[in-house]
Amino acid sequence: MLTSILLPPSIQALPSAVAPAISDATVAFYTDIVVAGSIVSFVIWRALFTFSGRFEDLKEHFMHFTWLGYRPLVHLDRVSDSASKLSFTLEELSQHATSENGIPPDVLRIPYQKHEDAISSQVSINKCSPGGEPPSMFFLLRNIISSVLSRRVNDRLSVTQVLIIVAYSAGILVALNFRGQVFSHLSRGGWIAASQVPFVYAFATKNNLVGCLAGFGYEKLNYLHRLVGRWMFIAALLHVFTHISKWSLENTLSERFSLNFVRWGLVAFTASSLQWLLSIRPIRFVVYRFFCATHVIGSAVFLVALSKHAPVSRPYVLAAIVLYGIDHIVRLLKTRVTTANSRVVPELGLTFVEIPTINKGWRAGQHVRLRVPSTGMGLWGALEAHPFTISNVPGTEQGLVIVCKKVGPWTNKLFSIANSSIPGERDLVTGKAVRVVVEGPYGGIGYSDISKHSAVMLIVGGSGVTFALSAILETMQRRENSSVQVIHLVWCVPTPVSISPLITLFRSLAAKNANTNIRLRIRIFYTRAPTILPNWPDMPLEISITPGRPQMKGVVNRCMVDTTRSCSKKNGLFIGVCGPGDLGKNVAEVVRTLDANCKNAVGGVHLHEE
Repeated sequence: MLTSILLPPSIQALPSAVAPAISDATVAFYTDIVVAGSIVSFVIWRALFTFSGRFEDLKEHFMHFTWLGYRPLVHLDRVSDSASKLSFTLEELSQHATSENGIPPDVLRIPYQKHEDAISSQVSINKCSPGGEPPSMFFLLRNIISSVLSRRVNDRLSVTQVLIIVAYSAGILVALNFRGQVFSHLSRGGWIAASQVPFVYAFATKNNLVGCLAGFGYEKLNYLHRLVGRWMFIAALLHVFTHISKWSLENTLSERFSLNFVRWGLVAFTASSLQWLLSIRPIRFVVYRFFCATHVIGSAVFLVALSKHAPVSRPYVLAAIVLYGIDHIVRLLKTRVTTANSRVVPELGLTFVEIPTINKGWRAGQHVRLRVPSTGMGLWGALEAHPFTISNVPGTEQGLVIVCKKVGPWTNKLFSIANSSIPGERDLVTGKAVRVVVEGPYGGIGYSDISKHSAVMLIVGGSGVTFALSAILETMQRRENSSVQVIHLVWCVPTPVSISPLITLFRSLAAKNANTNIRLRIRIFYTRAPTILPNWPDMPLEISITPGRPQMKGVVNRCMVDTTRSCSKKNGLFIGVCGPGDLGKNVAEVVRTLDANCKNAVGGVHLHEE
């Protein structure tokens, strides 16, 4: 009987519920076996069907410096190459702003180019697969299953994720009610809650084993952390409720509360309740800083209180501590403390952070967590870590480059630090050395390899262009060993002013790409069209700037048609999305509803959302 294990001898003589035929500890143990077995099965399935044949090098998980034939110093008396290009484009912008028409800076004359989205969206199946073989039954079945599982239920969850949530919830409910109702097992809820402790801590780590083996970033698995945590709270609530109800009926409530192990149980439940309450989405957004602080402190208090409340649960507590400790050791190994050169683009509210002492150790699409331990950030701001997508490829003189947009108090303070005046400096792009703590890299496309596909389409919004630029630069850097023949970039911005700082870079990409076998197309859409549109001179044919919002079905179909016409080998189309939630949802729906013949014609479609 579990009661004889949990309760001291002086309490065992008190009346209790009839023990089930199978102990609660056994039910909790086999629940863990089922959950762990499901995770292992998924990892094996992922390994067999989604590995691209390229195992990432260990160096691509740890940022470092490699000698490139120059001395990487932070100079404040000069402007770096990328900043010089940026300065040139801003000077161009100033010339437009002071033209004879007296046009203000936020109004640019851009030639209206009527895009072919409406025509592309009506592309027939024959054009998608000219002379191609019809898709096999296996391909059609896989396409149907993929279409159903990838359907979005809301902005955050797909059908696949909902099925996982339902399956896990059903398993926990079965465990709670196995061989009797949950209210007849006084300690069943407590055992189930304790048994899930390792899983909730594992899914909360930045370097969890499941994500590493399955090729997922920690942010993709965070919904599982929330799922397990909420069921832990429900199980603990049932455990507390059944005992308090029984003690109230027996009129022994005050006597029980005087026991040390009961008090520790109440501490553990209080910590769990506070974490659950603050993790509710609306509350979490309003008091996010308070949520983070209480989550870390509450997690430590919960583990200590649980081990004091029920010593038999210590194996689960120890497993959680080991997982959490390993994660922090790895995070420490992936952390670099160095000096960065920060520069601003006042017109766009952007801060460029260049770290020349880190030039290797990441892949396109990955992000880092940035801290700025400066008095200008404030006490709390100096300790905060914020995620930013890396905007360039390894092996450049500028090192690791991060673009931070002013969207909140923290980024506003960083902008102010970088924009602080420097005596004697009169450049358009200012700069200042700052001490930074960089942790990462994290996330990215996992085990998928962009270079193995025949075509790449990148659909981004606003500052999400950093994800696209790093992917394009990496693909072009590896073009000798790459299968990519078509690259389409679709960038959505609010105003034409947002385009100016990157026009020089886009022109450079188009010029460099002219002598390669890669077909590059850059399509920029701005949603707030001005009434007077001045021209940008010498705009390459590969770049089009169009007012209005893009029709996602049209731009995707156009890329697929371009793929079938331009690619000699059809190794698949990689579609990467980075931007607002609605953008990812729209693109996912378009990909889901693509015709099977079109998907077959390009060799399949792989969608990645960042």
